[in-house]
Amino acid sequence: MIDFNTQIKFTPVSINTSLFRGDSNNYNNLEQDILEGKFKYFLNQPDDAVDEQYGVMHEFNTTKNLLLIRLDDKDTQKYLYDLADETIQNILKKNFGYENNLRDTDREPDAKMAGFICDLGYDGYLTDTMKTDGDGSFHREIVLCNPIEKVEYVKQITDDARAETLKQEWKLKQMELQDKENRKKKPQRNRFQDDEDDNDENKETTESKPNFFSNLFGNDDGYETSGGKKHNKSKKNKKKRSKKWVRYNKRNTKRKYGKKH
Repeated sequence: MIDFNTQIKFTPVSINTSLFRGDSNNYNNLEQDILEGKFKYFLNQPDDAVDEQYGVMHEFNTTKNLLLIRLDDKDTQKYLYDLADETIQNILKKNFGYENNLRDTDREPDAKMAGFICDLGYDGYLTDTMKTDGDGSFHREIVLCNPIEKVEYVKQITDDARAETLKQEWKLKQMELQDKENRKKKPQRNRFQDDEDDNDENKETTESKPNFFSNLFGNDDGYETSGGKKHNKSKKNKKKRSKKWVRYNKRNTKRKYGKKH
């Protein structure tokens, strides 16, 4: 089906069509939460997923007739390319084969493309099997915008025992990815910071150590002059020293001049 006004090619999807999605999340309300979001990826058949690459498989049914953009069609790509900003244009070229007909799937660019299609108001997009670099291929792909309004949950396809294993594997993988992200966010120390910290530590150690010379020459609050007199810095010692000097001065004065009559 082609929109002759825009040259966009569509594939119609009838009501009650079965679609499939792999998802190993542990949801509180599976039938509701698994469809939450701006868009979701689906498969035409469960076997399109190789070696359970998407985890626990679930089945859904469409609740209305849909028109999905054929994102692997050249005229459709050309229309979207002319409409898009530079970021989407680059994704069309690098990830969706706009120039070389090769699919290069990548989580972040793929999500940006899906968001772009949804923002234009379409039901979603569909691609058939596409070639990849190295003579490989990428399976048929379906993206639905606002899926909670377009499909309903039917059942889990993967048996319960296998599903539990896949969920645990998925959980472990998410923990590893989170640890990797945390390591990236952790600020890296440079050599100059280490040198500054070492200097600070040395300064604190020097200030906290008792003065080595004070053990030889007495209280480090004072210092000795070349004449042998000790000068103290503390006010308390200065006060005591002043009183002694006054008494000593008075005695010498009396001896020198005698008592008054």
